[in-house]
Amino acid sequence: MVYDVKADLSRKARLVVMGDVVNPRGLSTRAKFVKGISVRLLNVIAHRYGLKMLCGDIGHAFIQTTTRAKIFTRCGPEFGDKSGCIAIIEKALYGLTTSAERLRTMLGDFLRGMGFVPTRYDRDVWMRCRESIDGYDYICTHVDDFKIVSTNPDRTFVVKSVGPHYLGNDFRWEKQEDLWTTGCKKY
Repeated sequence: MVYDVKADLSRKARLVVMGDVVNPRGLSTRAKFVKGISVRLLNVIAHRYGLKMLCGDIGHAFIQTTTRAKIFTRCGPEFGDKSGCIAIIEKALYGLTTSAERLRTMLGDFLRGMGFVPTRYDRDVWMRCRESIDGYDYICTHVDDFKIVSTNPDRTFVVKSVGPHYLGNDFRWEKQEDLWTTGCKKY
């Protein structure tokens, strides 16, 4: 179990697998991330076409998908009469070397099912033509963080936090200077 106190003094506890003792041989562990320039370009697109942005964090992200790794654990006394039994781990938990890749694959399959396709420049920026055929909706992902640029962004996943922050940065349009600014006041 890992405990953390965030910058806003909120507390967080997360069950983490000791991934360093798991042999990932033969398993895909590579998960790419959205490019910084792509995130900034989505800001420009949103401003130019008057689109709304929804940034957030998918709650309980890794446990929404399964792992391909063969992992087991011995149950402790907190499992009552099941104490000492062997439990097989099926979910992609924090700490496993394959978890980020499994989440990325699951998100990709889900987005394809919604009609999105990855862009040629950045495979973590997804786009689809709107039903009104007057433009595109965009989604970029970075593990469990996302940014949606659309006329009407919706929340399909359980969203843990939403705000103008993406990957620890504050993105704001400054009318007086007629430019985008990026900062990190939140952190």
